[in-house]
Amino acid sequence: NKDLQEDKRLLFSALDALFALLPATRETVAQLRFNEQPLADAVNDESLVATDIADELVRRGVPFREAHGVVGRLLRAADAAGCSVSELPDAAWGAAHPKLLEGGRPDLSALASVEARAVPGATSRQAVLAQITQARSRLG
Repeated sequence: NKDLQEDKRLLFSALDALFALLPATRETVAQLRFNEQPLADAVNDESLVATDIADELVRRGVPFREAHGVVGRLLRAADAAGCSVSELPDAAWGAAHPKLLEGGRPDLSALASVEARAVPGATSRQAVLAQITQARSRLG
C-alpha cells in the first residue's frame, strides 16, 4: 500500500510490545548474577582461540588458507596426545609449521584473544570503552 498503513500497524504493534518489555528487562538486568567459575572454565578452552593461532601465522607471513590447515593439524596433534594445544611440546608446534616457533608461541589466553581485537566495534577493552562512550553521548 502506498501510504504505508499496513506497515504502520505492524510498527506500532512492535513498539507496544517493546515498551511492555522494557521494565521487565530493566529489572532482569538489575538482578542478573553470573556463576563466574564455569564461565571462566569455558573461556579457557583453547579450541576457542584456534583462529588466533591462524591470525598469528598470517602476521608471520603464512597465507590464511595454509594457516587454517596448520591449525587443524595442531589441534589434531593435541587431541591425539590427549592434551591442550599449549601443552604440546615445541617439536609438535614446529612440525605443524616452523613459523609457529618464530618469535615464540602465540598467547592462547582468552584475555589475549579479546584484546587482540582492537578495531572499532570489537572486543578489546579499549574498543568497548569507546563504544560505551559513543553510546552515552548518543543517549545524552
